[in-house]
Amino acid sequence: MYFEKREEAIKFQERLDHYVRSRGQTPIWHYSLDIAYDICHIKWNAKIFSALVDLRINSMLVLCDLTEAHQLWRELDKKISAPQQYLVDDFIFSVRMQVHHLLSGVVLRYRALWDKLFEFLLMFPLQSPRSEEETERIIQETGITEGKKKLRKLLRRTPMNPNNIVQIFRYLQRFDQFYRTPEAHSAGGSMSKWTLPAKKMDDTPFPEFLLEAWNLWNNVEIVLGKIFGEKALTLIKAELERAGDRHNSRL
Repeated sequence: MYFEKREEAIKFQERLDHYVRSRGQTPIWHYSLDIAYDICHIKWNAKIFSALVDLRINSMLVLCDLTEAHQLWRELDKKISAPQQYLVDDFIFSVRMQVHHLLSGVVLRYRALWDKLFEFLLMFPLQSPRSEEETERIIQETGITEGKKKLRKLLRRTPMNPNNIVQIFRYLQRFDQFYRTPEAHSAGGSMSKWTLPAKKMDDTPFPEFLLEAWNLWNNVEIVLGKIFGEKALTLIKAELERAGDRHNSRL
């Protein structure tokens, strides 16, 4: 998605904020799309901005669904007094199905969000400060498998801290094993084992899943805020001014 005018980015941000509020939540962003539009227009390109907007949309949907599922489940915990009550109470059954619907979708969308991030980072014209030998040594020592080709590319083609890449790799390994692969490919899935039995939220892995998933992604949002925030725009403009001064001095 790309906007031909800055005003369109502003309007889209307003509409997105309105949607988040309609889901009963408060929009909190680490960067605004109009500032990001300016930065991409000055320094990068339209494709990078389009990919950034896609990240914003999907991360927002994940947050809304996770938060709504959490709120609904907490309400259920107050109403359930017997293990099989959801089988005889229409309202409780309906809400529990809604929680399941939200969480089964979140697992797939959240995992896809990381792949979108990797593609986004590989769009930048960056170079790794590491030698090929050092990079291959890190890959072998950490066991980043062939199935995680994009993470290997990040090591080979970007200056990202290897420790951060390894942390993400190990987290996604666990996420795929316990959540994504069972939900996407296994009969019986993974979310239904939490959501459809009448279990209280704290008797399931969901609180840990929620906290870990969003805290890790929030770290990504903080970094994006540094790259596409107002301070970054100020520095880019100052850099352009200095470049212009140096050019004029040579004339």
